[in-house]
Amino acid sequence: MPGLPGSSGTRRRAGWRVTAGLACAVALAGLPACSSDPYADYCDTVSGAQDPLAAAVASDSPTALVDVLGVLQDLRDASPDDVVADWQYLVGRVQALSDALDAAVDGTGTAPEDLDVDDPPEGVSDADLDAVRAAARQLASSDAASALSTVEAEVRAVCGTSLTGT
Repeated sequence: MPGLPGSSGTRRRAGWRVTAGLACAVALAGLPACSSDPYADYCDTVSGAQDPLAAAVASDSPTALVDVLGVLQDLRDASPDDVVADWQYLVGRVQALSDALDAAVDGTGTAPEDLDVDDPPEGVSDADLDAVRAAARQLASSDAASALSTVEAEVRAVCGTSLTGT
């Protein structure tokens, strides 16, 4: 699974917000109110997601992204319209892997993160293993890498940081 590289920094739009705030403060009464940063909620969600995403990237667990599925869903839900389809694609791939893992270990007493596709526990069918492998391939595909690249670029452009804060 691809990592989420990046470098930390402050929001690039911070200067713009200060300037806009000052303009609002000195505006004459009766003028329309100045709008706030349209990306503030998204950037706040990104900021809150950085630690769990960094931990997932640093993890040796093959299910690390499954473990942060809720975080990825929050990012998708907060994302600007221009990248919502990319977030949906990524979340869909992680959800598909999660579903395949859950189905494969159902009734075996094995946790999804403990499934070894090369040495599966008794009760895991070949069809289940094939589904897990297919879901993992889709998550590691060039389409998923492209979607990740798009959302990472958006985070850098509008929030001035990376998904992992590194």
